[in-house]
Amino acid sequence: GTIVLTDYLSKDVQWCDVECTGPDSVMAPGDEILLSRRPASYTFEIEGKKMHNTSDASCLAYRKNGSDTLYATGKTFIYAFIDKPEEVTASGIVLMRKEANKERDPIWVKVIAAGKDTGVQSGDEVLIAYKHDAYTFKIDKQELHNGGVEEIICFHRV
Repeated sequence: GTIVLTDYLSKDVQWCDVECTGPDSVMAPGDEILLSRRPASYTFEIEGKKMHNTSDASCLAYRKNGSDTLYATGKTFIYAFIDKPEEVTASGIVLMRKEANKERDPIWVKVIAAGKDTGVQSGDEVLIAYKHDAYTFKIDKQELHNGGVEEIICFHRV
């Protein structure tokens, strides 16, 4: 009766359309939201349309009504690596380290989008605790990752 996972669950993402929101949501109908492909949500049908529920906190990112600008919600921020989490020798050899060792190395990242409760904003450079289980996804040909306010060590405005 037990299941043993031999690998991490998939960290795939998908874009979804917002149909309606509650009064406290930062999103609105017509927005696109980036969600995990394995969200825990209810599936239901209203007026012949299959729908799902989610919350602002479950969204990795969103775009306002057809805009190309990327936003994040609450305590979430979206970032791109400034420094790669690998070490490169003077001769150009990339030294790969185990994920467990990387977890103790802070890295500098550039904020692409930030929720209002993070204290940072788009364009900031942030020193964060490296997180091997962050989502990795491509938007506009740029590799991005998600983080939470608890990972921020310090930052500066550029």
